[in-house]
Amino acid sequence: MVSIIIPVYNSEKTIKDCINSALSQSYNDVEIIAVNDGSDDSSLRILRECEKSDDRIKVVDKENGGVSSARNAGLHNARGEYVVFLDADDLLEKNSIERLVEGVKGDADLVIGSYTQFRTQSEKHFIKREREHLSLSDIKKDMGRYDPLFDTPWAKLFRRSLIAQNKLSFDTSLALSEDHKFNLQFIKHCKSISVITENVYYYRLGGMASANKFYSNKIELNMSLIESYIDFFDGIDNVPKDFLYKKVKDQFFGCVKHFYLFCSRVEAEKLVIKALEVFSSYLEADTEKAGYTKTEKKYIDSKNARGIISCVVLKKPIKLIAKKGIITINRCKR
Repeated sequence: MVSIIIPVYNSEKTIKDCINSALSQSYNDVEIIAVNDGSDDSSLRILRECEKSDDRIKVVDKENGGVSSARNAGLHNARGEYVVFLDADDLLEKNSIERLVEGVKGDADLVIGSYTQFRTQSEKHFIKREREHLSLSDIKKDMGRYDPLFDTPWAKLFRRSLIAQNKLSFDTSLALSEDHKFNLQFIKHCKSISVITENVYYYRLGGMASANKFYSNKIELNMSLIESYIDFFDGIDNVPKDFLYKKVKDQFFGCVKHFYLFCSRVEAEKLVIKALEVFSSYLEADTEKAGYTKTEKKYIDSKNARGIISCVVLKKPIKLIAKKGIITINRCKR
């Protein structure tokens, strides 16, 4: 049996289509665990109606605790040999579960499928994976190449016994990258990972509320991902240096971009200096391996917050300035 876990929060517009895509699978041995995470719209009513119509559906109703809490509740109630995560605004292909189960081929602990991004039925973009059979050592040897496979929990089939035996769960203290951390913890225990080229998931673009929210602990959230990589490699000395430096750069500049978008100029500059202090030991790393420009390195070395912000903005000036304007207008409307 495959347990399909769906965290649900205020998803009245999409949840029925989402559940129908899970019910219409060509692979029939499934259970659907829909976790209502304290929705205050009609999501729970819709879920109860679906539950009455098909005995493969189990609804778990809980107080709001966030998506990680909801996924953990789903895992607690799961009975399947394998687990699939499905977000409430996304969809499965009709034969998604069948394709993922076929990808196990007897020994894979994790199967990763290809997926399609979409906004409307006519606006779609297929993200094709290369078919591979990987070991943990393969991934560690070329983490820069394989790391994007582990960004999300969806479009994947997890062997549930590994989750249970190793007491794995989603970190409820994290508002960002919690799924990446879970995946890194899971694959540490995998003997074999299979990647398939077939589409198994439809990911709806524009559904991430987290992208339009200010995080006062953004520095700590981004740093936690670096710490997850260090844990994955069993210590900082084992992390490939070029991979580590580039990830640190990405996370640091991610903080800078976030502060530019959501804060006043003065507050953004203060927070960038704070981020510099937290990331300082890593940012002093090899410039060439990390991929800094001379200008970026100059501003980092001189702790010039305004200069660092300008480097980030000038990479995509029109897009970032426009987005900051929209965020500012939306805040004024509240």
